[in-house]
Amino acid sequence: MDWNSRPPIMSFFCSSSRASRASSWRGALKNMEDPLGVRWAGSIQRRNKSSPFESKFMTPLALLRAVVPLLRRSGCQYAVAGGLAAALYRREPRLTQDVDVLLLASSIRGTQNEAEKILGKLKFSVGLARASDLNRAPGFHKRQDPVVMLVGRKEGKEKEGGLDVLLPTMPWVVRAIERAQCNLIDFGFGRLPTITPEDLIVAKALALTDNPSRYKDLDDLQSIFEANLQLDFPYLVSLFELHRLWLPRALEKVAPKPVQRASRSQSPKHR
Repeated sequence: MDWNSRPPIMSFFCSSSRASRASSWRGALKNMEDPLGVRWAGSIQRRNKSSPFESKFMTPLALLRAVVPLLRRSGCQYAVAGGLAAALYRREPRLTQDVDVLLLASSIRGTQNEAEKILGKLKFSVGLARASDLNRAPGFHKRQDPVVMLVGRKEGKEKEGGLDVLLPTMPWVVRAIERAQCNLIDFGFGRLPTITPEDLIVAKALALTDNPSRYKDLDDLQSIFEANLQLDFPYLVSLFELHRLWLPRALEKVAPKPVQRASRSQSPKHR
């Protein structure tokens, strides 16, 4: 298929409410021949009935479709995040290789154990990402840093896409998962709890506070702001204040006015 002829995913979301975005996302999937891999998921599973996780053609939505039953059987609360969620709220689509999910069990250790089990069932090797890995801090006491994310990749193919499981040791994850339970998006094979645009903005702003050069987060936030979504600004501003978040100047200029004011009130004097 000619990629240039594909209808842009975000055209279905920019001018509608959250509920209609969910309905439009379902319609977009039905109308596209291969929207990030949903229809591939079915063909992969038919060709590889014994182990759908072994196909080298697994795409992000195909992987998400395979992961969801494991998440449900784990008994944990979960939410779709990362690039798949960002595509819902951006002004224009962005391709992604990875599937990101937030996971919450009854304890932090229990959450990590369940994440390791899920990645094991997918035949992924498991890497541990700690707070210092994400914020580029010196690793003198790295082993004492909490594990914030489990990174699942195929053995020998670490640079390819896979599954990243974000843990409740990240300060925004618990609240984001709780709110996602009321933000159900139909990805073409079921309505899944999905991170809200407000919590996605907070997550990416936190990431930029630790590392201002993260290009994907900068690009996602700019595109989300340009989409003119109907955001819960009191909630968003309260989290900017709680986490003392601020945006780089260039990004701040395209942010909605309430976010601009919140960012300026928290920003260091010299940026």
